[in-house]
Amino acid sequence: FAVLVLALGIGSSVATFTVANGWLLKPHPALGAPDQLVIVARVDDGARPLGWSHLGFLELRNRARSFTGLAASRYWTATWNHSSGTRELPGQLVTEGYFSLLGVHLERGRDFAPEENRTPGSHPVAIVSAGLWDRLAADPAFSDRPTIRLHGQPFMVIGVAPPSFRGLDLTDAVDVWIPLAMEGVTGTPFPVWQDDFFDDVLTVVGRMAPGVGVEEASTELGALSSPRLRRAYPAGAQHLAPRASAR
Repeated sequence: FAVLVLALGIGSSVATFTVANGWLLKPHPALGAPDQLVIVARVDDGARPLGWSHLGFLELRNRARSFTGLAASRYWTATWNHSSGTRELPGQLVTEGYFSLLGVHLERGRDFAPEENRTPGSHPVAIVSAGLWDRLAADPAFSDRPTIRLHGQPFMVIGVAPPSFRGLDLTDAVDVWIPLAMEGVTGTPFPVWQDDFFDDVLTVVGRMAPGVGVEEASTELGALSSPRLRRAYPAGAQHLAPRASAR
């Protein structure tokens, strides 16, 4: 799985990074320049991949220079409230610019904007799969107000994914994406917007900067450190359980 595993330089192999070539990303038909995409994960001392907390992801995004961009996501099950009742949909919470980073050209509409991930609970917007869009559009009322009701709350549909894209994992299709900042309305138990580093539920994908290879990026991550990261992932930190695996 890992191209290279390296120490973060903060005291223990329990706090390490791996830059992994996206083996699921390369064959994906919807991605732009997939060879530039990598998964960035932490691993524990048993080489098991670990996810990131939201604040840990922000530290990584703010400090790493080997990437033109980084995005975070997590899976969740959405409750779709429709005219005939309710239905569960496979969903994803994502950071802004998620589709742009992946090079996925939306069939309709636009990607999530930075302000839609800035304040928790403030922007109920959604991007839906092409198949879900067809089901929604079959309702005559949908054309007047293109919304989908999730967990009892209306979300404005701002974009439609191409038919060839239903998430990075080809075996785990996604029908609806919403901003990570809307986590509070989804019923998920992970407080990713709290001021701590201990909810390691996010998967991070990055696009390599021009001319930067995996080895160079790994070297940078190996030297990457900050007081916040050292506090977040100390040597021997047993709370770093593999609750989310990098895909």
